Amino acid sequence: MLTCRVRILSSLNSNGGVVVKPKVLIVDDDRILARLWVLELEMHGVDAIVASTIPDARQMFHDNPDLSLIVVDACVPGNRPNTESLVQEFRMTFAGPMIGASSYPSYRPLMIRAGCNHASDKPEMVERIIEVLKEHGLLPAQASDA
Repeated sequence: MLTCRVRILSSLNSNGGVVVKPKVLIVDDDRILARLWVLELEMHGVDAIVASTIPDARQMFHDNPDLSLIVVDACVPGNRPNTESLVQEFRMTFAGPMIGASSYPSYRPLMIRAGCNHASDKPEMVERIIEVLKEHGLLPAQASDA
């Protein structure tokens, strides 16, 4: 049976209204860069978790059914594309937006073909995540204007 993941609303604001706080899974073996992205995303009201290996990515995906968006680096680890099958695996149950990331422009189309519906260079990643979350209605405008 095919099941789709659905984002869960996380909390209430002081007026009793629902506050939607998106959660992003980042799959990237560059731990320093990924940590910088997490810190910057937090300033925009976005929760982010990081997997630095493919097995960790599978486990975090399984443990976090409330993901809003997934970012997958094309090469984890190394400099050759090896995450296309991971994207395809996620796509079996995750209908939300996915961003294929790579510093190599020629690898980004591979990620799109694997199932990502967006692509980005790493230096623009945080801006791209915010843009995609807004585009998909997953981030209120005021939450990201921090």
